Amino acid sequence: MPRLLKGIRQRGRSFFLRIRTGGTDRTIQLGRDPDRAVTRALEIRRRIRAGLSPTEERRAILTVRDAVQSWLEDHVRHSRHGAFAENTRSRCERV
Repeated sequence: MPRLLKGIRQRGRSFFLRIRTGGTDRTIQLGRDPDRAVTRALEIRRRIRAGLSPTEERRAILTVRDAVQSWLEDHVRHSRHGAFAENTRSRCERV
């Protein structure tokens, strides 16, 4: 496991980064893999130094189709595996 950077905290099995931007504290989820958490934290810090927002802004959800598509990309892709994810995707498309 890599050495965690300053500001990275572990809660349970997930890693989080605590940053202060614009006078407010923010906690950003980095995921469960420690290697990817460190890489993502470095990317967030690079974006802040460049004057960009810490994370990429998501587009607004306007329709049910957009909400389902967002859920499929965020939750299903990361939480479900193989055929189960494809089955969930196909059921959503049929409905």
